[in-house]
Amino acid sequence: MRVTLGGTLGSGKSTVGRELARRVNIPYISTGQIFRELGQIASLDALQTNLEAETNRALDDAVDGKVRVLDKTTPDFVIDSRMAWYFVDNALRVFLTVTPETAAQRIMADRSRATEHYASAEAALDALRARRDSEIRRYRRLYSVEIEDASNYDMSVITDGAEVPDVVDLILRRANGETQERLWIPKSRILPLIPAPGNFDLPPRISVKDDFRLPVLVRANAGLFFGKPEDLIGASRFELNLVPFEERAPDSLPSRETMRSLLAQVTQHDLEQWRDRFGIGPATTAFNVNL
Repeated sequence: MRVTLGGTLGSGKSTVGRELARRVNIPYISTGQIFRELGQIASLDALQTNLEAETNRALDDAVDGKVRVLDKTTPDFVIDSRMAWYFVDNALRVFLTVTPETAAQRIMADRSRATEHYASAEAALDALRARRDSEIRRYRRLYSVEIEDASNYDMSVITDGAEVPDVVDLILRRANGETQERLWIPKSRILPLIPAPGNFDLPPRISVKDDFRLPVLVRANAGLFFGKPEDLIGASRFELNLVPFEERAPDSLPSRETMRSLLAQVTQHDLEQWRDRFGIGPATTAFNVNL
């Protein structure tokens, strides 16, 4: 088995990668750690290392050379890398995504990052944004690729609100051929913009092998749902804590004014009903959603 883990900063690539490799007993490699070690030799922090790499190709060449050798010499591995999807053959290419706010909170809490210490969440957020911009510029210049383009990957998983074992289980199911779905969202990141139903007969459990996708509008890694209650109840019956979704086509959406009105009408009671009765949605209406 070969799995490449790309994704946004702080999305859980290293944590998921280590657990995935442990579960299937294959090597785990982090090119981010290699990159940070190269930077530490030059006494650079994480952001400075990225900025240095924009004008010093030697850092990327050293890391990418190691990935190319790995591709040719090692049959099974999990690799956490921005560019492994580009260099590694015959692999499941996974992209993990998280909001900058969640990423900053995670990195602030992770004391193992020797080159990433910040005085505040705001400082971490600023540094993450600068690093993201630096990486996008760098890989665009070096390889003419967009590292956040979902079409580069076999599956994309929103990790805000997701538990590591759930993400690992999903990747293993995809690797084992149980599903071919590409887009996944935690049930806790689905924002119902419809009232919770009264009496409703629950449908049978939905298997990961079944043909099911929840139509949502994704904003700030939240899936805004405007459809039929039975579709959302179907998502609640999905066997995993993450569900496959599809982006609603623009011509199928309510007007922006209507969406804003619906969003403003969502009450804590509605959310509690969806969460407590069906296991869908967040614990609070405090979602930063820009329509």
